[in-house]
Amino acid sequence: MAPTDEHQVLFAGGVYELHGMLYPHQEKGAPGIVICHPLFEERKSAHRALVEAARAFCSAGFSVLRFDYRGCGNSHGTFRDFGLDDWAKDIRAAAGFLATQGGCPRIGLMGLRLGASLAFSAASSAGATFVVGWEPVIDGTSYFQQELRKKLMKQMMTYGENQDSRAALADAADRGEDIDFDGYALSPRLYRELTALDLRKTAHHAGLPVLLSAVTHNAKPSAILAEWTDLLRESSDNVDVHGFRLPPFWNLVGLTDCSELIAETITWLQKQKNPSTS
Repeated sequence: MAPTDEHQVLFAGGVYELHGMLYPHQEKGAPGIVICHPLFEERKSAHRALVEAARAFCSAGFSVLRFDYRGCGNSHGTFRDFGLDDWAKDIRAAAGFLATQGGCPRIGLMGLRLGASLAFSAASSAGATFVVGWEPVIDGTSYFQQELRKKLMKQMMTYGENQDSRAALADAADRGEDIDFDGYALSPRLYRELTALDLRKTAHHAGLPVLLSAVTHNAKPSAILAEWTDLLRESSDNVDVHGFRLPPFWNLVGLTDCSELIAETITWLQKQKNPSTS
């Protein structure tokens, strides 16, 4: 069911104007959800699934905000000028906007891939009351290597050969040169922040209710996600993990049916609407 209303909004992220889509629920005082997009080409491929999720969350009783980080999409700024810390600040700004303009007394964060990583990093300072992560990026170095592999595969498909090597690209990044990821300039700063990312070494999310959704070929969490889940459970007794047998829709051009993933997320979210009775 589509929400009764969805409209574009602009709000401040520091000195930058951020663009978003607001899905306000009709019920006054409904809890809110900020959706945190992934980065690079994953954002484009996952767009439809996250729009469907936003509409479904709104219909389920939440006010929802999807938005573009500074330097991304329709928000102001140039991508290469920013890094993970900047985008975590934008999540905090988005949560504040949804709380004030959306009239939401409680705000949760939901993110996909690197957007989930940013959501967990920003959760405490954003005042989040729960966090949902769809196949979060836990180790930034592994993620960087995966992006390099995708870049080389695209070169092979386009030109019939690799114009670079993974080692040469990694060396260029180490020397402080920009790396192009499908039109997105990965700056030396972003490279440093990305390869330093390791959610297993942070505690910003400690104690919060958490839902982790593993999206894999066999519906089982990866070894690193299972390890991180164990760490989370050391500081919270409300950490749930759901597995879904789905292709990596954030890497695909075609459409993937994510209705089960969305529906199971909503079932969990409903328990967070009234935590004192759940």
